[in-house]
Amino acid sequence: MKKLLCVLFVLALLPVFSFAESFSKPISAHYTLYMNEESTYGPKGEKVFDYDSLCIDLYMIEGGQECYLHIVSSFSGFVLSNTTNASFITRNGITYLADDNGLFTVVEYDENGEDLWIVYENRTLRLRPVPVFNLYEDFR
Repeated sequence: MKKLLCVLFVLALLPVFSFAESFSKPISAHYTLYMNEESTYGPKGEKVFDYDSLCIDLYMIEGGQECYLHIVSSFSGFVLSNTTNASFITRNGITYLADDNGLFTVVEYDENGEDLWIVYENRTLRLRPVPVFNLYEDFR
């Protein structure tokens, strides 16, 4: 019984440590978007998105060419979550976010140079930068 528990313990922790090793490079920036059900209705009361909620987080890895894209969506009581490692690739003046599976999406910075626009399901959505933790303001 002890051997079985030991094997289960190792199998449970192995993915955690392998995923943690992929974060060995420091994260230099974090962009996010969150929409809830109320924010998915248009000006005439029509539902623009099928989601009850959608959250997109983009974690930039130091150096700026690599990132982690985390998307969580919920609808009708179901929650879908996906995290992928992606790279920024620029071709003919257009910047793409491409993952290892060959999937890609167009991204571009706003004219203010801070907000990041991403094409998601044929719609362009704005991701805003998350401020860095400040010891004097964000800690009690």
